[in-house]
Formats: sequence, C-alpha cells, structure tokens
Amino acid sequence: MRKVLAVALCASVAAPAAGPVVARTVYDEAWAWCIGADSATHAHRVEGCTWLIRHGDQKGKDLASAFINLGQARQDTRNPAVALASYERAIQLDPQGALGYASRGRLRQQQGDHAGALADWNRVIHLEPRAGDAYNARGLVRASQGDLPGAIADYTAALRLAPRATEALVNRGQARFETRDIKGALADYNRTLTLSPNRTDALEGRGLARLVAGNLAGARADFDRVLQADPYAAPVLSNRCIARHRLGEPRAAEDCEAGVATALPQTAWPHAARAGLRLMAHDLPGARADIVEAMRRDPNNASTMQLRALLRARLGDTAGAAADTQAARAIQPQVEARVAEIFGAGLGR
Repeated sequence: MRKVLAVALCASVAAPAAGPVVARTVYDEAWAWCIGADSATHAHRVEGCTWLIRHGDQKGKDLASAFINLGQARQDTRNPAVALASYERAIQLDPQGALGYASRGRLRQQQGDHAGALADWNRVIHLEPRAGDAYNARGLVRASQGDLPGAIADYTAALRLAPRATEALVNRGQARFETRDIKGALADYNRTLTLSPNRTDALEGRGLARLVAGNLAGARADFDRVLQADPYAAPVLSNRCIARHRLGEPRAAEDCEAGVATALPQTAWPHAARAGLRLMAHDLPGARADIVEAMRRDPNNASTMQLRALLRARLGDTAGAAADTQAARAIQPQVEARVAEIFGAGLGR
C-alpha cells in the first residue's frame, strides 16, 4: 500500500492528468489523506479513500487497504453500517488479510455482536498467531460473554507475546478480580503500576482489590491518586466513600454525595454504593430510593440486585429477596460474597 506523505489534497480531487509524475503525486496525496496523515480530518479521510477506490489503480490488498481506511473513517463519524460494508468489501478483496477481520471484529464488539466479534478475532489469530493485540481483543469479547476463564487465557497468551503490555495486564487483573482471584489481580495491577505508575485504571482496580482484601488504607491511597488526576470520577468517589466509612473517617459521606452528584446518567454504582451504606445505617427508605435509581440506570447490575435482596429481606419480603439473589447470581455467580467483601461485615447486620 502506498503511504508516501505529501502536501494536503485539494478540497475536491479530480482524476489525475495524464503523465506518470502528476498521477504519482495525486495518488500519494490521496493515500496521505486516506490513512489520516497530514492532520487529515474525518471528512478528508473519506474523500481520499473514496477517490482511490473510484479513480485509482489499486487492486487486491491495496484496494482492500483503502476500504479498511474508509471503514475506519466512517466508524469514527458514527456511520457503522457503511463502515461494516467497507470492512466486508476489504475481506472479499483480501480474505487472507488479518486487518479486515480485526477492524470488523472491533466494530461488531462495539455493536454488541459478541458472536460475530469472536468469529472475527478467531480468524485474526488463525492468520496472525503471534499478534498479541488480537488475543487481548478476543479476551475482551470472551469477558463480555461471561467466559472469564477463556478471557484470562487470552490475556495470558497476549502477555506471553508482549510481557510489558499493560492493557492486557489491566484486563487480566479485572478478570481475575471478577473470579475472586484477588492475589492474582493484585499481582497484575502491581506489575502494571511498575511499568506505568500513573495508569489510573490500574490504580482504581488495585484500590478495589485492596478494599475487598481488607487493606483499607491501601485502597484509600489508590483512590486518592485516581482522584488527584480526575476529581470527578464518580465511581471512584463512591469507592473511596466506602473505604473511608470502613476506616471510621467522619467525612466519608461527602465522597458518596459527590459521587452521586457527578455521576453520568447511565452510571449506577454511586447510588448503589450509597444504598449499601444506608442499609448499614438502617436507613431503609434512603436505601430503597438509591436502589430504585441505580436499577433505573442499570437494570442488570448484579451488585444492585443483591443490595435490593438485602433490603427486601429486612422489609420481610422473603420471596422477593430470594428472587433478587437468584437473578444476581445468574449474572455474577459469586455476587453475595463480593458485595459482602466490598461493604464489610456491617452490611449483614
């Protein structure tokens, strides 16, 4: 594929005039725009790739590359149908090229087509068995399907190929945390922070693992560092609220209030976290209000369901409590232990 950078393409590109020098220059400029060089905008990328597809002399792999770049530009402008069609055309032109499947796999994952994404990443790994990023991407698909052991195996494969890949380390840490392998999760987060000391997702993950493990001071320190970088991170404010509450700090509630106030419309955890603390304080009406709001924001959150089960049990609704716990277990089999570990022994009283 031509990737020679040149002066920015004019606003409307016509077919090149006869002569090899002029044709080569225009092609190079079109490729520069198509691949996003020269500070090309999304619109310029579309124009450059479209010109190459319609007027260029590309065939086979080169033409497939133009379609892939066009698909990426369309995906960036939130036109997934055109992006998907572009990737599928690229795959038709170059069925042995891994990039077309990888691009389609990412798009399918974004659209919630987990089965299609998994098939694409399987194909990428078949074609490029040493592509660590592909194992990491397939791990994310498997995790989204609830196959955490499969996800961990993929992240481990990615790390064998690229031991310093912090993205795979963070992803494996999260998957290990979800399977209650807290020691393994902490090892992954610690390794990540050795390689990238200010990586906030690793700090947040380690803070939650420390909270579950009972290292409350360590958890609070990790949440403090995340909030230094992003003071309005609502879930982290809520997690620090829990850590501070368990440490007996009198101003813990301030973090919970701040988390609720700064939460995005689809973010449920700040309300669920405050509900848990209100349950511990025997404020059942307040807990109920927060659980209702958390469920409205995310109806399939296992932790919120389990908190509602605890609330219903305290209100004497035994059947409702059992139904909630069963539904929560279907989403997260070890949800009861996880919720108890996060909030501490006081939640069961």
